[in-house]
Amino acid sequence: MEAAEIRTENIRNECHNNKFHCYGKSYIYGERVNKYERRLRLINFIGLIVPLIFGGYVLTYGNNYIQSLSLYVAGPILLIQLIFSALALVFKWDDELAYSLEATRDHNLLAQDFKTLGQFPPASVDDLTIKYNILNEKLKFRNEQDVKHDLTNKERIKGMRWSLREFNKECIRCHEIPYSMEKSTCAVCGKY
Repeated sequence: MEAAEIRTENIRNECHNNKFHCYGKSYIYGERVNKYERRLRLINFIGLIVPLIFGGYVLTYGNNYIQSLSLYVAGPILLIQLIFSALALVFKWDDELAYSLEATRDHNLLAQDFKTLGQFPPASVDDLTIKYNILNEKLKFRNEQDVKHDLTNKERIKGMRWSLREFNKECIRCHEIPYSMEKSTCAVCGKY
């Protein structure tokens, strides 16, 4: 095998490897999007529905006994909503949601670009190298941003399982191909 052919094959293998990892990270950040959207929706729902119910009830049955009873019921619910709102502000759930949306999109695009480059490389090894280096720089930048929003070990394992399942690959530890996202005893692809 010629040096150019070896170089082409090495770059194609790296493209497939990067595609695999980008796809897993895309899944992880997609899961985070779902988590933050649910939390923020719940806060908004409680913050809107409790005052509406309380106000409507007091306006409809406006006696002092009902008003004080309503305060006892609505007060704890509003306190819980206030606590969750404070958590959302302190832990910046809206920023995390925005970042997770961006990271999901970027990792999906990178996975597709690496897939395309790996499957259909340019005829010239120099062109392939240039395109690979450009993609690699984009991936490097995205990974530098991801460090600020570190992934947990459980998330990494779940992303690994997702990619193994999607690309029908065997796990290096348990030597099984996952066909679902159900947990397993494998420390590499199933304990999350």
